[in-house]
Amino acid sequence: ITDDYAEALNAHISGDFEQAIFRAQSVLGWKRSAAAHRIIGLAQEGAGNAEAAVAAHKSARKINKNQPEAQAGDEINLASAYVAFGDNESALAAYERAFALKPDWLTAPLGIISVLNRQGRQTDLHQFLTELLAADTGVASNVVFLDHLENDTDFIGVKNIVERIKKNKELQS
Repeated sequence: ITDDYAEALNAHISGDFEQAIFRAQSVLGWKRSAAAHRIIGLAQEGAGNAEAAVAAHKSARKINKNQPEAQAGDEINLASAYVAFGDNESALAAYERAFALKPDWLTAPLGIISVLNRQGRQTDLHQFLTELLAADTGVASNVVFLDHLENDTDFIGVKNIVERIKKNKELQS
């Protein structure tokens, strides 16, 4: 890790978005770096610059096109930026791409559930949850997932849907 990269990361963590962007851009002056683009995207998001945040996350994703794990992370960052700026449809598409790349990660399905639930798309939400639980990846028993069901306002009503799906699954067994 270069000094500029470390300073960019520290500046972002401390909320100095302008310095984070400056330091990460100086890394890009001499190196093609998805990590620097990620920091710029997160800092631009923190500073409220929607277009710049999205563009930076897309640049990171493009660099990582042959690395599914890194690309999934970039899709999640991109989705987060879209959510922050109210573009739920684009956020949903990015979360779905991340989920396709890394179905064993929790962040993407949690994002999909959150967006669908906030949009009131109960039929789509029920379908997604049914498929997620049928895949038997351990999501339904994951403590982080269960915590979101209990405590996250974006998940109001989702717990009831999950419980109905589980009951139907048990009845069919």
